[in-house]
Amino acid sequence: MEKPIFMLSNDDGVYADGIRILYDNIQDICTPIIYAPLHEKSASSHSITTRSPLRTKTISPSIFAVDGSPADASMVGLYMLDKEGKRPDWVISGINRGSNLGSDTIYSGTVAAAVEASLYNFKAVAISLNGYHGKLHWETCIHVFRKFMTAILDNKGSVNPVLASLGDNGRFVININVPNVEISDLKGIRMASIGVKRYTNAISESKDPRGYPIVWIGGEEYSYDDIPNSDQYLVEQNYVAISVIKPSFNDESSNSKMEDLLKELQLI
Repeated sequence: MEKPIFMLSNDDGVYADGIRILYDNIQDICTPIIYAPLHEKSASSHSITTRSPLRTKTISPSIFAVDGSPADASMVGLYMLDKEGKRPDWVISGINRGSNLGSDTIYSGTVAAAVEASLYNFKAVAISLNGYHGKLHWETCIHVFRKFMTAILDNKGSVNPVLASLGDNGRFVININVPNVEISDLKGIRMASIGVKRYTNAISESKDPRGYPIVWIGGEEYSYDDIPNSDQYLVEQNYVAISVIKPSFNDESSNSKMEDLLKELQLI
């Protein structure tokens, strides 16, 4: 049986440990092809490059770099594969160094690469390890991903109808966050709501070498709302947190409430 094609991308860049470790450890269950940013593009969200050309770099016959954003890399990769008559069965973004929990899903280039694929009706996963410094348990992420994906691939009959119903008419991203612990310390897998994350010192002021004022964005101090069964809450309890994200921001329930209000105000 021909192995499924997985297109891999990320926001840490084509040379990052996470994507290379993922690529090396799934060769037996799929044909992996990498299209990732040439340089690190963390927190670039869903930006795309429209006012300058993009260059691609062939690193190996199945590893390619795009000198743009994660969404650029995903879009270009899908285009290039289509030219070759290849359609990925899944687009996988990661493994990201650091979590993509709570409000960080909005800023995340890792999530954006997966969302970009979902816009074109590709099944997509974003996977992140909740660790940035010190010992990083990549092997735990690989264990979780392989367990999850082999179950999906081995049960297509029951899985595919459910996947087709997710998100916006089958356009979805499965966002997976894995605790940075040894495999034996994992408590299990749980579905999670998206939590709320707040940076407390996100902006700092300074001066450049010539004395002109500058502003830095990116403080490391943050807090989460204590919401049971939210992604951050579960990861801190050593559970793998899985959330389904859809590319549309549309809120039908709120639209209906706003419509009633506008009618009451005689604006429509």
